[in-house]
Amino acid sequence: MFRRTIASSVSALARQMPVARRQALAAGSRMVSTGAVKPSIARSRLAWVAAVGTVGAAVAFAGAAGTVGLEDESLLKRFVRASYSGEDGVLQRTVQPDTGTPPFAIELDSDGQESVMVALGIRTVSFLKIHVYALGIYMAKNDFARLQKVLASKPEYTDASALIDPTTGPALVQAILDAGVDLTLLIVPVRATSFSHLRDGFVRAVMGSARFKALEQSTDAAVSEAASAGLDDLRTMFSRKMSVPKHRKLFLHRRADGTLACKYENGSGPSPEVVDLGVISSRPVADALVQQYLSGETPSSEQARNAFVDSVVRIAQL
Repeated sequence: MFRRTIASSVSALARQMPVARRQALAAGSRMVSTGAVKPSIARSRLAWVAAVGTVGAAVAFAGAAGTVGLEDESLLKRFVRASYSGEDGVLQRTVQPDTGTPPFAIELDSDGQESVMVALGIRTVSFLKIHVYALGIYMAKNDFARLQKVLASKPEYTDASALIDPTTGPALVQAILDAGVDLTLLIVPVRATSFSHLRDGFVRAVMGSARFKALEQSTDAAVSEAASAGLDDLRTMFSRKMSVPKHRKLFLHRRADGTLACKYENGSGPSPEVVDLGVISSRPVADALVQQYLSGETPSSEQARNAFVDSVVRIAQL
């Protein structure tokens, strides 16, 4: 009864949408009904927008399916209006990235914070586009309204071209981080790797940040020393001589206070050992690392960045 009510509500709303939106809903429904939504930005931006919409719908109607629910009822209604369900009204719980990892859940409980997926992508290297890891970006369920307030204060930044722009995009993401929006990056290697390999990639990402470079080169000794110390903390955190088998989970939780808490699931199965890697208290380092996935001219995952842009545009329009 509950799901039929959802399905009829979404169908009624869909009939009121423009043709282009209905076409996107239909495309998304066909993908979701197979149980394997594959968000390929290159193949179909509209299909991935619809996939993100499924996340919103699934989150909104949490009770029966056991997923988390947002608390602002009016926001839930806007999510439904901008979202879709499968032809049978069943809402999906997972999304499959364009690689060989297991599907990513649309709901995440990290560090005691319930979050929902807002982007999914893969990290590739070299001109051969070798898959390194899949990446899910999750936002705290209570921070959707907070994000909307940020977007309302910066309407000039809420179109896709501005968000992808190497100047305005990072500025908006920084405003989101400064507002205390809670974000978690879930990284799942496609192939076996090591902590040292991951560390090198993260360090390069931070050092490539224009904002971090400015702080590190500041004439204020205290500012530059704090930035360098934060980078050393990141190196130390991943200095363990540990291999990382494929499909293990690494959580980078950028908390509302600006710190970055890192955890690693050292095992598989329903109850894997969770290794607490520590917390990086340097806000410039935490922000620079997150920024590298959400914005910039050469993001660590262009697919994840584009998916995040689609989500921000959608939320701004709700």
